[in-house]
Amino acid sequence: MKLNIRNTIIFLVFGIYPIVPQYFGIMGISAFKLMCLGIVLFACVFFGISRSVATSCRNIQIAFGIWLIIMFINAILFKGIVEYFYEVLCYYLVGGAIIKCLNTRKRFIRAVDLLIIGAVVASIIGIMESITGFNGFHLLNTMGAQITLQPLRFGFRRIISFTYQTISFCNYCMFALGLIVYRISVCSKENERKQKYGIAYAIVFIAALLTLSRSILICIIISQLILLYLCGYKVLLKRILIITTVGMLAVIICSMVLPEIVNVLQNVAYMLLAVFDDNYATMLGNIDGTGSGDRKELLKWVWESIDNKWIGMGGSAEFTYSLTEHSGIYSYIRTKTSIENQYLNLLYHYGIIGLISMIWVYIQLFIKSVIQAVKSPSEWEGRISFPKMLAVIFGTYYISFFGVHQIDEKRIFFCLIFLLIAYCNNKAYLTAYE
Repeated sequence: MKLNIRNTIIFLVFGIYPIVPQYFGIMGISAFKLMCLGIVLFACVFFGISRSVATSCRNIQIAFGIWLIIMFINAILFKGIVEYFYEVLCYYLVGGAIIKCLNTRKRFIRAVDLLIIGAVVASIIGIMESITGFNGFHLLNTMGAQITLQPLRFGFRRIISFTYQTISFCNYCMFALGLIVYRISVCSKENERKQKYGIAYAIVFIAALLTLSRSILICIIISQLILLYLCGYKVLLKRILIITTVGMLAVIICSMVLPEIVNVLQNVAYMLLAVFDDNYATMLGNIDGTGSGDRKELLKWVWESIDNKWIGMGGSAEFTYSLTEHSGIYSYIRTKTSIENQYLNLLYHYGIIGLISMIWVYIQLFIKSVIQAVKSPSEWEGRISFPKMLAVIFGTYYISFFGVHQIDEKRIFFCLIFLLIAYCNNKAYLTAYE
């Protein structure tokens, strides 16, 4: 990339922005927020201020506009103006700046590649974290954040990489894997590049597996099968056949050499089934294969905790719900402090109005992706266009929200929104490559 303002902003937004840890600060100030402020100021100085940066995505603009108004009212009511300012700065103003920079197909592809490179780096650090127990990103913890070690599952350290939660990093990997499949489709005639992206895919997929986040791994498998299907029936059947055959052979050989491998595989099956039925968790015994079985009760707990059902408790409110647990003749008070459901999380903080508003944003993003996906892909894209890949990933991401609330992967989610708007604005970059 030539060193100029546009390319520098593209590098910062797609190379650094998605993976810089939130706990990294400079002189006590969040490095992430400082970077976002710098990007917006540079864009204003060199490109000016435009009233419209998404002329072909009016519905998305309107949906986000309504959401911003609701957030602003919420911030006024609950004295959260500072948090609101940072939200607007770090996601919406940065988006307005970067969309202007993605004005050619070449820059668009560079942005995708930067996201993939960042995912590979984060995944390698995550894999090393699983092996050694040391997370390289924690060297950047200059703000004194309390980062707890993740529990073991089947003897493996669950990795978090640059995030705070394993499940958030797994969702991040799901986005990255979709981008890699898209890039393989774009360079379908260049075998050397396909091999490089194949290596990148393997690294990110291994990192996703090492999170051992059951529900998101199921979403990843679903999304990848759909993307393989979109590549063509022959490709899908061939890869499934190879994977299944190799897996069965590996199980047979391992069970002969190590009979206990059968018990491990059985426990893995129970761990996955426990996502849907907590009764399977009891079959695991003392093996740490389950998380908290609170998700089914969350709706009641969240609903009971909200004072005003329409406007919620405020964006910065902390959820706490105390309940009595029984163990034989003993009982104790346990306090629930997390909401592992994005929709309930929105309901708690922004009420029914805010929940509906944000769901409308999700729907508009999905509809726009589908509308663009049904069109014939540009000749340079191959069988899978960017919107087609995005429709699949957004669909599975929204499903994952029933088991997790949005955390650090929010940044790559917004990066994909920036790319979608730029893609639509520039008519798939049919005429310009440089």
